[in-house]
Amino acid sequence: MPPVRPGELFNEAFRAVWRTASAVALYLVIIAVGSLAFTAARSVLLNADDDPSPSVAATLLAMLLDVLMATAGAIAACLAFSRMGRELDKPLWKVEGDLEALRRFFLPWFILGLGVTTVYRVLMTAAAQTEDPFMALFGLMTYVFLAAFVIPIGACIMFLGQFSWSTMGESLAPLSRQFVYVVGFLLFGFLVYMMLFMLAIGFPHRPGLDAPEAWLATGVFLLLDLLGALSECVVFAGIWLICRMDRDTVQDSSDDFDF
Repeated sequence: MPPVRPGELFNEAFRAVWRTASAVALYLVIIAVGSLAFTAARSVLLNADDDPSPSVAATLLAMLLDVLMATAGAIAACLAFSRMGRELDKPLWKVEGDLEALRRFFLPWFILGLGVTTVYRVLMTAAAQTEDPFMALFGLMTYVFLAAFVIPIGACIMFLGQFSWSTMGESLAPLSRQFVYVVGFLLFGFLVYMMLFMLAIGFPHRPGLDAPEAWLATGVFLLLDLLGALSECVVFAGIWLICRMDRDTVQDSSDDFDF
């Protein structure tokens, strides 16, 4: 893949999403099911507004739901993004089958998803306890900033074909070598997450399922989650293309020294 202008790479990423529509649809379906299950579970198990001093049981239930959502997100990423990767880099990327993709990549996606969520929960709990609006804003900005890195980091790990702490430097090297291209997708993810977060604030944070307003809020949350998931597919495709370009660039540089 020859070097292209950043704007052209965005166009190519959108075309890649269209080319891998079945994988994108799978990702959206899993995210939709997870979103509805998460909303229903919070409404039933944690049927109250945010409390600065929640009970131990409520805290444990919230942690359990976060773990389950991180699990669903990791499964969605492994199944859908492995399909996208095979299509966008065939025949070179050869992680075959869903079980193999889960075995290789479930852990990094799970760690990334749960790690970002945990940081957000800690910061927002501190903000609620201190009633400090600046702390709440800091927690929100930190969450969105970290979330924007999740897909690029996960995509780079998958592109290498394996997850190992010893190869993390090699996995993430394209993010620094091709930063002029990467920064556009980071900014895209950041702005999309921020926009969706701002829209979500206008609706009940924990919609119940027993009133028309609650059903409306549930539908809005689902729509926002799907828009976020679609943007993640665009970012994944873009970072995958960047990794391909980086690989080709490194190989060409190596060939220049062959005699």
